[in-house]
Amino acid sequence: MTPSPNPEVVGSYGGWAFKMPSAWNVVWPQIWTMPVGPGLFLSDAAIADPCPTQPEPTGCWLPLTELPANGILVTFSGSAVLTLANPSPVPMVRKAGQPCLDIGGDEEIATLLRGFGVSACLRGPNLAPNETAFRRLLSTMIHP
Repeated sequence: MTPSPNPEVVGSYGGWAFKMPSAWNVVWPQIWTMPVGPGLFLSDAAIADPCPTQPEPTGCWLPLTELPANGILVTFSGSAVLTLANPSPVPMVRKAGQPCLDIGGDEEIATLLRGFGVSACLRGPNLAPNETAFRRLLSTMIHP
């Protein structure tokens, strides 16, 4: 049997399960803004919990200061906006805005599910592999 060049592992967030590359790093941040704010970070770069261990008035939004070339940062964020159930969310692609731009991102892909959003900040020059990986993650999301 030939090993897969891109082995996957199963991750989860808010009762949803998904597949992601096994090489991605995972951080569950301390959250003092629940249900709004970041709830899970995934990246092919080294990441760390950006949140303080005690409640503070400042937020905790980015788990790294710079996204490396050809890098991806995926963020699952709680939302105060109730969206209708959407079993196949269509991701929206756009030029990077804040805070993705702050860490060197070139492009963002995002979608909303019921009660949370999933976004990817991507840095080039080669965006295609991580666009594919993010779309794969979204396509495998199931809510048992």
